[in-house]
Amino acid sequence: MGSTLPSKSGKFSIRTIMMVSGERLPVLLNKTEGIPLFDPTVYVLTELRQKNRASNTIERALREIEVLLDFLDASDIHLDKRLQTGQLLSLPEIDGLVRHCGLPASEFKASRSRLTQETPRQSLRVIRMERFRMRRPSTYAKEVSPVTVANRIRTIRAYLTWLSARHLSQPNLDPTIRITLVSTKEFVLNAMFERIPSTRGRNTVGMREGASPETLDRLLKVIGPCSPENPWLSPHAQARNSLAISWLLLLGLRRGELLNVKISDIDFQKEVVTIARRADDPQDPRRKQPRTKTRDRRIPLSPELAAATHHYIITIRSTLDGARLHEFLFVADRSGVPMALDTLNRVFHTLRVTFPDLPEDLTPHILRHSWNDKFSEIMEKKGVPPEEEKKLRSFLMGWVETSDTALSYTRRHTRKKGQEVSLEIQANMLKGNNDKE
Repeated sequence: MGSTLPSKSGKFSIRTIMMVSGERLPVLLNKTEGIPLFDPTVYVLTELRQKNRASNTIERALREIEVLLDFLDASDIHLDKRLQTGQLLSLPEIDGLVRHCGLPASEFKASRSRLTQETPRQSLRVIRMERFRMRRPSTYAKEVSPVTVANRIRTIRAYLTWLSARHLSQPNLDPTIRITLVSTKEFVLNAMFERIPSTRGRNTVGMREGASPETLDRLLKVIGPCSPENPWLSPHAQARNSLAISWLLLLGLRRGELLNVKISDIDFQKEVVTIARRADDPQDPRRKQPRTKTRDRRIPLSPELAAATHHYIITIRSTLDGARLHEFLFVADRSGVPMALDTLNRVFHTLRVTFPDLPEDLTPHILRHSWNDKFSEIMEKKGVPPEEEKKLRSFLMGWVETSDTALSYTRRHTRKKGQEVSLEIQANMLKGNNDKE
């Protein structure tokens, strides 16, 4: 059994196979033939699955390998034939691949058209000019983040390393081809490494931050089950979505953590919930299983949140027949099966489309950032020392105590405090200058 996730390029798709044990194994398919591609599948089994990589990690790696395969297919490059002669990619082809890594998946089809229309001479000229100008042509206006580009190049580089090593391991390989391939491999890997973009740039403007207090007030107002602005018609959808957003905002959970919560994880007497890791849970029927990336922990629930959760379970969730077959707290409307990640994403999409005054980047993860903003404010008011604050935050977020992850979750608070200090400096300097006059 499995679910197929189509590629935006139209050539490939990823299918997640669910084992009897509960393990999810993503595989990359050629959509024309409908069977797994041999090399990517062997790579996944020997290099990723054998190292106990999570299914989400494997799927991401296959998405990144798909970028390579899409480029090779559009450029009419047959890598297996080249390996037989000790060849991989030329420098212009490497530059073209790196450019391809900078495109969103939705642009692959347009890029494919451009690549097939260019002559080798034209392609070479464009690449050489780009090396000097250090900028992309206007035809590649849409780009992904440097982090995504870097991840794609690293994964493709690792995949090419594996392909080359496997070919070099052949006992009867011609010595001349072996020498050529060793040299070519070193050249290609070095060239790709040099083209990995820095992800520690100075540009912090526009980086993800928590929502403003005004946005949160507006959000909580429209999602109330009794709100006339609530965009959902079903009483269950209204109650579920309101409760789910409350859990995300008030507890700072990730999507996967929220959708993994079972009713048995909640102790209503002590008003506490256990956030547990359940990789490849055989009781979870979802092929794309929501994952808990953080450490197990117990988080207290406010009396109000505990009461709202209890009411949802007893009064609303219980009316769905399918919900009685499993323990997962949040369920799909009507069917009652465990709520899927895509369903939660659609909840936020509906909010963004229905209410244009809500920010375009409003997502479950933004609410996790918002929780961290509020945590920073409370710690500051209480005068908690930085080291103790870091330990408390790490525990509640499920991070190890030595983690620096908090830095990426406190941008809004840091920016706000920095702006306040800047204005104070300006006011003091102007005041001093006016006093002299």
